[in-house]
Amino acid sequence: MTKRFIITSVAALLATAPAMADTMVVQESRPDTRGAVTTSVAVDFSDLNVTSLAGAKVLLGRINAASSRVCGPAPAPIELSSQADWNKCMVDASSRAVGTLGNPLVTDLFEQKNPAIVVARSY
Repeated sequence: MTKRFIITSVAALLATAPAMADTMVVQESRPDTRGAVTTSVAVDFSDLNVTSLAGAKVLLGRINAASSRVCGPAPAPIELSSQADWNKCMVDASSRAVGTLGNPLVTDLFEQKNPAIVVARSY
């Protein structure tokens, strides 16, 4: 069985995530001249035991990498406004994914790395 999960900034898709517990897709919707443009990245964790510390850490790394691909490359540190927007995108995408996943170990590890963020727990 393939385990995948959904990380998204699109509220409607988040509402369907529990029904799609075997699928994880990192998505971000951004305004564009043509309307909203959505970028998606699949995260496979079928090879992980996410109830173990090692598996949970690996999954958090994959979530972070997918969020980075969705949010785009980090802007130069001198671009403060762009840096703030990018940081918010990264945190929002990752925290939604972790919260929707509903795994207490993954959530605890995420919150330890991001002490200013409290994940909305779905369990």
